[in-house]
Amino acid sequence: MPNFWAYYDLTQYNATPVGGPIRYAYDAQVIQIKQSPPANYTYFLPSGAPMPHDDLVTYYSHHAKVGAGKYRLEGGKYIEDINGPVTGTYPFLRVDTTAPSVPTGLAATRTDRSVTLTWSASTDNVGVTGYQVFRNGTQVGTPTSTSYTDSGLSSNTAYSYTVKARDAAGNTSAASSALSVTTSTSGATVTFNVTASTVVGQNVYVVGSVAALGSWSPASAILLSAANYPTWSAAVGLPGSTAVEYKFIKKDAANNVTWESGANRTLSTPAMGTSTVNDTWR
Repeated sequence: MPNFWAYYDLTQYNATPVGGPIRYAYDAQVIQIKQSPPANYTYFLPSGAPMPHDDLVTYYSHHAKVGAGKYRLEGGKYIEDINGPVTGTYPFLRVDTTAPSVPTGLAATRTDRSVTLTWSASTDNVGVTGYQVFRNGTQVGTPTSTSYTDSGLSSNTAYSYTVKARDAAGNTSAASSALSVTTSTSGATVTFNVTASTVVGQNVYVVGSVAALGSWSPASAILLSAANYPTWSAAVGLPGSTAVEYKFIKKDAANNVTWESGANRTLSTPAMGTSTVNDTWR
């Protein structure tokens, strides 16, 4: 397909046959209209109806005579008029410079590692095609709907979010009002209490199936406090909503290990917050 050029000079424009190449000089620059039109243009038929993008190449092929400038719509056709209200390229391109409305109603739900945002839809003279989500001023997502989940965050941390709307022409709205969201505290804190008698030089530890409890390694077990002897206690941060197996052990000054008898003990941690287990050495 040939490249088409357009004249602003109507005398030369009118003398050019349909289908023939024409040139257009604008501000001392020659502008070339190519097969792939600029992204910031919305295309219209002479009737004023939007033209599907797939029809553009065919339309170019049969309507090579194009001019650009100011136009008015008269009798279903665009007529060149230096004082006209429409800026564009006759007969089917019109520049879209109108940005979408600002997103409103930004709200959030949170976990310890993620924030889910929702907002009210923006409006646009042609149509909103998507949104841009910003965390602390940096774009983190481009959803096409009015919600977005931002994952991989740090627990107990404050983040500031804004949202912008965009349209097919690349126009972007101003940012929404900022929303500050603080992620939840990670996991749960479990207090282990066990009643156990010891001899001089012995201490009681808890060890279990998760890394926070040493992954069953006595060397990495958690030392309990004997402040309320014979009850030994310690508060340990554990993953939330997790099934945990554990046991108590005794270690002496020479690091000799004595395991309590019986099957592994079990507990299920809450999603967040605190819980307490009260056990007796066996």
